[in-house]
Amino acid sequence: MKRLKWLWLLIVLIAAFLLVVPDYPPTLRMLALNLSYELVHPMAPAPRKLQLPLGGEDEISFGWVGHSTWIIEFQGFRFITDPIFSNRAFIPRRLVAPSIHPHEITTLDGILLTHAHYDHLDVDSLRALPFRTPLLLPSGDLPAVKELPQPKVPLQGSQSYRIGDIVIKVFPTRHQGKSNPDKTTNETLVYLLQKNNRTIVFFSDSAYAPAVVDEIRQNCPGGVDAAFIPIAAYKPELFHQDHGTPEEMLQMALVLEAKKIFPMHYETFILSLEPVDEPLKRLMRAAEAKGVSDRIVPVPIGGVYHLSTR
Repeated sequence: MKRLKWLWLLIVLIAAFLLVVPDYPPTLRMLALNLSYELVHPMAPAPRKLQLPLGGEDEISFGWVGHSTWIIEFQGFRFITDPIFSNRAFIPRRLVAPSIHPHEITTLDGILLTHAHYDHLDVDSLRALPFRTPLLLPSGDLPAVKELPQPKVPLQGSQSYRIGDIVIKVFPTRHQGKSNPDKTTNETLVYLLQKNNRTIVFFSDSAYAPAVVDEIRQNCPGGVDAAFIPIAAYKPELFHQDHGTPEEMLQMALVLEAKKIFPMHYETFILSLEPVDEPLKRLMRAAEAKGVSDRIVPVPIGGVYHLSTR
């Protein structure tokens, strides 16, 4: 017991050292932040629990599981994005538990994977989902999921795929998405879902990428009904090369003329050096300054939003 006590003390001292030395490698500082948080904070329960179905057969409904994991019900079709239900994204532990258990998701029409980072491509979570569901992912990441039972749909460039009467288009964006160098690549995709003149765009991780937005905009000249944007993991500057700031991601959504904007990729894992509560505050300030606060929908984990019918 005494040895264990001294071991924990040593870990705490190392974490404290990493936090106060400013020029230490940022990834190690991020891990130290995780450790210092985990030592004093148990994982919080999800503030709300998701129950399926989220809405009616003809509705468009979104439920936030946490991080970049959403359940999207699109007029009779159900998708899940970047599913991670595990307690850890490799090393960082969740701050908040997921709002639904994967075994409660008995039917899906598609799994949308944007890239191969551990907080987005979690093999254990994928294995727990319905095994007949098409698994859409960057083509270079196929080796990472080859043992999974789901049918694979490799995508790249500006390819399209159809599930029922939903057209799914993908666009490569600015984000280095590799995890395992032998099984994954740097490909990172943005998903555009279209049906009955309704359009949803899902960014997951991305640096500021105006050229990508311009390409997407050409495919939805009437704007988009909903845009999902990541708003965290931009500090220090080394991380900003792969993750846009809240202000930059808001600008990308506004160029797309998004009617509703859903922030994500925050307050679930500590993956960078900005304070956990900073990204949403910055996003809301930027939206207020631009007069678009009414477009921002900060859904709580476990919350559901029903997109209005036209």
